[in-house]
Amino acid sequence: MFAVHNIMKIFTLIEELEEEHYRFTQEEKQFFYRGALYKDAFEEVREMIVRTAILEIGSAQRQELMKKYAESLPKLPDNNAEQIESYIFELQRMCYEREKAVRWLEDILQKHGISKETGNMAIQPGQRPAGKRERDMKEKSR
Repeated sequence: MFAVHNIMKIFTLIEELEEEHYRFTQEEKQFFYRGALYKDAFEEVREMIVRTAILEIGSAQRQELMKKYAESLPKLPDNNAEQIESYIFELQRMCYEREKAVRWLEDILQKHGISKETGNMAIQPGQRPAGKRERDMKEKSR
């Protein structure tokens, strides 16, 4: 029923197109997210995004294309269904941003010659060696 895996692909595709100076309105992005959620074939959604990107924002052609696209999506039965969709999109957005941050951190660590394992140890405060302050606190507690 839902093709949640397509949403992550949509985030990447839209971001890449926007880096190439194509623009989308927030409403258009919502249509794309919904399409990704309900369409099994990602290629169908990808084609719609690319066709939309090449048209100027606000043009009659683009508005007609978005109208046609919106009509192809299922109608939501109530506000609860709309809220569930929003939760799915936000959860996927958070996962996407987290993955980007992890890749970014790995690139930084690699650039500075730090292995991923060393970086992981530095991130986990419970596993790091005790510093002078912690040793002093232990001495005072004895």
